[in-house]
Amino acid sequence: THIYVREVLAMLDAGLAIKALIHVTGDGFLNLTRVQSEVGFVIDRLLPSHAIFALIQRHGDIPDAEMFRVFNMGTGFCVVVDPRDASRVEAIARQHGRTAAAIGYAVDDRERRVWVPQRNLVGKGDVFESAEGAPVPPCPAR
Repeated sequence: THIYVREVLAMLDAGLAIKALIHVTGDGFLNLTRVQSEVGFVIDRLLPSHAIFALIQRHGDIPDAEMFRVFNMGTGFCVVVDPRDASRVEAIARQHGRTAAAIGYAVDDRERRVWVPQRNLVGKGDVFESAEGAPVPPCPAR
């Protein structure tokens, strides 16, 4: 597990308006629901995941919902910032030898759900389910 202290300290020193920091370990993207605000997240640009995840899924016959509930699927850490600061987050991560990319956006959501449209999933609490009938909230202006 990589600990992102140096990168985060550099982001704080740069004066970025960081709204949340989430280490995506066990529970995968459901860790985003720990943000203490009535927001949900739409992960609409998944990073390429490591080959080990496809191997585990194929050999274990594990559905996407379970994979995204248990594993980080290649995203180790999320920095929630104003969209105007996203490029600075990416640049600071690169300066520390890390790959970073904007993978989604926050939305007002009292239920604090996490949508993964590419896999037709929506997560709430400690489970991902099919997103059938749960429309993905539109992206606010980026």
